[in-house]
Amino acid sequence: MAGRVAYLDTTIPSFLFDSRQDLEIVARREHTKRWWSAFSNRLEVFISQAVMEELEGGDYGHKTEALDFAAGLPMLEIVPQVEERAIVYVQNLVMPASPDAAHLAVASYYECDFLVSWNMRHLVNPRKWQHIRNVNDARGWYTPLLQTPKMMVEGNQL
Repeated sequence: MAGRVAYLDTTIPSFLFDSRQDLEIVARREHTKRWWSAFSNRLEVFISQAVMEELEGGDYGHKTEALDFAAGLPMLEIVPQVEERAIVYVQNLVMPASPDAAHLAVASYYECDFLVSWNMRHLVNPRKWQHIRNVNDARGWYTPLLQTPKMMVEGNQL
């Protein structure tokens, strides 16, 4: 991979097309659209099969649009080393046994510059950052920057 690389978790294609009118959802949708407009041509953007599986498994109104969008993005393969890394994250209480561990493992294994997500509970959580970094550093693994679209736009991360 050449240039700056972003791995998108499931929340990014989901919020791009979410039509609910809750104020927080509207704000996240607009930040995500601004981020996509500003950064998609300045980054190599990837997803993984974990994103597709999450999108396929949900029951929501914008499912077709989110799946179509995600299907147009290049995928990083979930190889055995990624699966092993996800297990280490769960064993070390970095992530719950969920797709979140897979998202972090993919972004770390492929040394993506950014893991872009709206998951503030498990991924873009300042309280978890040092724990993630400690687990990765102890194993010589790369730690991507964990960012929301809003953080990247407001901080002009490139």
